[in-house]
Amino acid sequence: MTRNATPTMRQTPSQVFRPKIDRWLVGVLAGTYLILGWAMWGLYRADGWESALAIGLMTLFSLGLVALFLPVRYTLEPDVLVVRSGVIRLRIKLDRLQRAAALHGVRDLRRSLTALSLGLSLNGVLLEYGHARRPQRLFIAPSNRRAFFEALAARDEALQDTPEGVERISG
Repeated sequence: MTRNATPTMRQTPSQVFRPKIDRWLVGVLAGTYLILGWAMWGLYRADGWESALAIGLMTLFSLGLVALFLPVRYTLEPDVLVVRSGVIRLRIKLDRLQRAAALHGVRDLRRSLTALSLGLSLNGVLLEYGHARRPQRLFIAPSNRRAFFEALAARDEALQDTPEGVERISG
């Protein structure tokens, strides 16, 4: 057992989960970039410093969006879930994880909009962690949700595997 692990943590090797990516969502994002490119071309043809400033700002915005989404991976370490999405890196201690629930597309879209989203799919996992009364929420989209849930339950005895995900049991 490591120094930071709680007695309920099981020592298992790190496991990396790749993201699930919905092609239609990538198409929407690509379409947005095409529209922005078309707008930048129109501004480029215009005269004046305003067009150069607008092109620079749009380019920075576009590069910022790419930096937020590439690369994406979810790494389960023995006692921590590391979520990496571009320049963002979050570490969630597994003993702080209250619940991980499967979300199913448009049906659960409203629930996923209440969380920070680091996935390119609407079929993902809603993580609730922190205080049980007012948890923080994070939406991720591992390609194999069932394997992800099983790996979470295998690392912490207090996380119980359910049909829709994992949930912390009290006691």
